[in-house]
Amino acid sequence: METNTFPAGLLGNYYSVRHQLGLYRSCAVTAHYTFTPTTPNATQELISRLQHALSKTIEKHPSLCYGLLPGSKSHNLPARFKRLPQISWDDLVSISALDTSSDALSQEKRIGEELGASHEQLFQDQETKPAWKLRVLVHEMEDETYKVYILFVANHAIADGLSCASFQRTLHEQLSLATVETVEKSCVQWPYIVPDTTGKPIAIEDAMQISPSGYESFTPNTASLTDKKEAKIWTGNFPNMPTIESYKCLVLLVTIPPEKVQRVLETSRRLKITVTGYLHGLIASYLARAVVTNDQLGLKAHTPYSLRKFSKLALSEVANHVAFITTTWDAELLDRLRHAREESPEEEALIASMGRQITQEISADLQRIEAGGGVPHLRNVAKIDDLEAYCLAGMSAERSETYELSNLGVVRLNKVPEEPSLKLDGLIFSQCGMVFGAPIGCNVVNLEGGPLVISLTWQKGSVEDEVMEGLQKFLKNRLRA
Repeated sequence: METNTFPAGLLGNYYSVRHQLGLYRSCAVTAHYTFTPTTPNATQELISRLQHALSKTIEKHPSLCYGLLPGSKSHNLPARFKRLPQISWDDLVSISALDTSSDALSQEKRIGEELGASHEQLFQDQETKPAWKLRVLVHEMEDETYKVYILFVANHAIADGLSCASFQRTLHEQLSLATVETVEKSCVQWPYIVPDTTGKPIAIEDAMQISPSGYESFTPNTASLTDKKEAKIWTGNFPNMPTIESYKCLVLLVTIPPEKVQRVLETSRRLKITVTGYLHGLIASYLARAVVTNDQLGLKAHTPYSLRKFSKLALSEVANHVAFITTTWDAELLDRLRHAREESPEEEALIASMGRQITQEISADLQRIEAGGGVPHLRNVAKIDDLEAYCLAGMSAERSETYELSNLGVVRLNKVPEEPSLKLDGLIFSQCGMVFGAPIGCNVVNLEGGPLVISLTWQKGSVEDEVMEGLQKFLKNRLRA
């Protein structure tokens, strides 16, 4: 293998195949800034600062210097990361005006549309282009400031949600340092020349043992080992994507302003559960009342969690080091939610119980890994002989999950000198809607001291649009967004 190419590893290979088939396309974190120009030419000032900051950001994250070469079944080749000799600005960055009115709701709607459009795109020509891109959307306000949205969109093979947030953390730091004076003195040039010494992306199985010696002695956490009958699950519509080009991703946003985030935290603390647990309860409560009309059906939820504690990967690194738990909310629980009045003590007790279950299940997984049980779901991926056949089989079978709730938690920024001309107002975490797997995506991030933002994502047709619009309205109401 060439010295500039490296195996993409377990998850790299898995997401490369899903990407090639158009089944999972990208994850993203978007940063939302208020920009007050300090020179007469606002656009040129923004571009100059961004060119400087992006170059410095790439320097700090070696994985950004790689493309992803798809595997080849005929040549028995897995997917590979390829270190690029250089990275062109035009291959990476697109800058355009955000065509919308200046009120917050109109902007939120338009950003949702732009995120959906970004998640529909596939990464092309990765022999020469990296496995990520930057979209910059600029809207001039009436007070001569600008709203600037910077979308960092990445192939999941190379980055998980925390990685996308890490990118934005570094970019914010570098933008804050990239004053007009600094940029004028800077020797940053594009294309970005990738040094030969650039480190390679770290695959999860190279950073931790997913099948440590003796893992077989640990009882798998699966329902099939119990006497309980497998619950029937509501899973939206049957997977459908007639062509790769026909895929459409939709995104709705729920923004809880900084002054109201505290109330969400207080409610979670009062119920003695996490915000993730609280959101699980709310989502299930909505679906039980508004969507799952068959009282024989339950719900199944995925909750991703980070493996960085075990892989020793720093929060600042860009990689995909994630596992997940799968939780079933049975028909009996949904029936009790259905018959509990909204915001009543009865509903709160049910939500609290659900939140505790989520915490217990994640804790059990973490303890199992800590004790030497490895990571069962990654072992399952490793056992798949033919990933393409596996993915295509998923397209012709009913889905087995209802929704995924992925919460990046609170993102803290690096300490930098205050730069009043460029203020970070918030972050948005999003993923493409899944073609098979959970039809409903719920992605959460809270900028420290800023808003808590939920993006609701789905492939058009996987669930009815009205279901998602109803969920958005329900969450806005319950979270006072």
